Order: sequence, then structure tokens, then C-alpha cells
Amino acid sequence: MHLVRPPQEDETLSSWLYRQSKLHGLPPQSYTALSLPGVEIWTRDADRWLSEMTIREIACRLGQTHATIESMTLAGRYGDVLDEVREYNIVHWIMPVGVYHRRRRRHGQQFCPECYLENSVVKLSWRLAWNSFCEKHQCSLSDACAICDEPLTLFYMDPYHHSVCFNCGHDIATSDESGRHYDLCSAFSRRFSPSFMEDAPDPGSLRTLMTLQLGQSQGRHLHRTWCNRIGMVPMAGARGRWECMRVAERHVLIAATEAVLQTGLDRIVDDLIEHGVTRECLRNHHVGQSFWLEQYVYPELDTKQCSPKSRANYKAEMADPLKKIQRKHTSVSRRARAEARARCIDIMLRGMHQP
Repeated sequence: MHLVRPPQEDETLSSWLYRQSKLHGLPPQSYTALSLPGVEIWTRDADRWLSEMTIREIACRLGQTHATIESMTLAGRYGDVLDEVREYNIVHWIMPVGVYHRRRRRHGQQFCPECYLENSVVKLSWRLAWNSFCEKHQCSLSDACAICDEPLTLFYMDPYHHSVCFNCGHDIATSDESGRHYDLCSAFSRRFSPSFMEDAPDPGSLRTLMTLQLGQSQGRHLHRTWCNRIGMVPMAGARGRWECMRVAERHVLIAATEAVLQTGLDRIVDDLIEHGVTRECLRNHHVGQSFWLEQYVYPELDTKQCSPKSRANYKAEMADPLKKIQRKHTSVSRRARAEARARCIDIMLRGMHQP
């Protein structure tokens, strides 16, 4: 007899199938081989995206509706907030798990130790990068075993000992992380709810501010300033996509960004100007549309007095006007034109008008 347990709220497909295997007293691979023959679940990131044909087959064989199976994937449940999700494309805000055969090479699957110990349920929202705390227990999420640093892999978990790490045998449902800055991290995750204010930063603008702190030197200095205000140790040498960062590093980045967002728009613009962050720096880190930056931050950057610029910045901005000046004096030697260009830049740096 095939027993079916209904999925819980916000549960992943792999977590639901793992609990089904526990109900029948079978390992996960044996249960899926018998109930879903020919359907690949553990060799791909099934919690992220599934084809329509695969969803229909799972729903038909396990006696569930199409909408129920689709809601257990990130593409079906969070498709309105995220970009278009496909099988192999990079989707911002989704943390990768790095599927290699049946192993997980990346630490993209977070879990709450208390929740996992209670009912062995893994939630879809824990795969989203803006979540780093459990709202129920107000504790930090974990992304690996505290002893061997192995990611959570349900395929190798013992059905009768789901809280034991398959690699080292340590109790994986223990967390040494404290709940420091829980309020800031929770407030940041609530910014992605549909009921948030219309003039609040949109997801594209939020990700631009996050990525800015991992990029150029201006952004790294800005990150140190924001961390020092809330008493956190800044990240050292973190680069690349922030969705691939570990949960401890994302705590720092999320808390520092949320703290400055709560201070107001004027403080953010003053910090950007103080650290030499221009429109071009922000545009280099744009991902999709950033409506809040374009409607609120850019006009403030244009109206407020900018900080003194370096000679290199003036030379880059005045390249076209200086070329026009040089074309009028084509008979002058190259050395004389270089000296005239240097004099023009010196005049600009002193704040004087060219005669």
C-alpha cells in the first residue's frame, strides 16, 4: 500500500519525498525508484525548477494536484519575486547547491536546526539569499555540518536518524551561531514581501547596493564604514556573487545594508558621495531594473555637491572637450598640446574657470 503524507507549508520537493521515504521505511533512492521510475530527482536541483511533463508525472503517480507539486519548487512559488527561472540559468537571489551526481558541492541549502530536528522539513524560503534567520525560533540558519562542513544532502540521510550527518556522524541539528542582529536581518527579508511600501527600494536596487560592497575599492570602503556603525567586523576579501557566500558572511552584508537603509535616503546619498561612488559605479553593478536608484538616488546625487575629484576622473570626464580644444590647435606640437591639457586639468582642480 502506498501511503502519502500531505506536504507542509513552504516545503521543498526533496524534503517531501524524503519524509515519504521515512513513512515507508525505505531509503530515499529506493522509494523514488519504486514510486517514480525514470524520474530524476536526486541528480538535479529539483527544488529549483521542474519541467511541466515531470510535474504532471509526479502529481499523477503520487496522487497530488499539479499546483501542489509546482508550489514545492522555487519557480512555482516565488516566480513573481524572482526573475524567470529555468533549469540552468543563473537566477539572482537563489543560492546554488552545486549538484554533482547525487552530492551537493555548494552550501546553498540552509536549514533551521530547531525546525529540522522537530519534523525534518526543509523550507523553500531557506534557499533565498535574503533569508538568514528563522523567524519561528529567532536563530541563525545553518548551511553545513559544524564538524565536517558537509552540506545538507537528504539523499544520503538515514530515514531513522535524519539529524545525524551522513559524513561524520555528528548531530547536524546543532547551531553555535548567536542571534545577533536578528532584527536587522529580519527587517531586510521583509522588504521582499508584496505588501511593502511602493517607494521602498526594489529588489534590483537592493541587490545593486549589496553587490557594490563586494566590487570596486569605493564599495569596499563603504562596506567598512557601514559595518563600523553597527559594531560588526567587515568582510575581508569577499568578491563575486553574494548568493554564493556562506551564511556568516551574508549576516554581515545584510545587517550593514539594512542599518543604512533605515537611516534614510539622505544618509545613503551622503555616504555614496563621501566615498566617491558615482552613477557609473552603481551602473556597473546593475542587475535588471533598479527603479529606486533611478527615481530617488540619482537625482539626489546630481543636486548635492560632489566631493573633490582626482586628476584621473577629470581627465576621463573632460576627454571630449579637451579633444575639441586640441583640434583647434592642430599646428601645435604634441608636447605643447599635452602641456595645454595638463594646464586645463590644473585649472579645473583649483575650481577656476578657464580664460
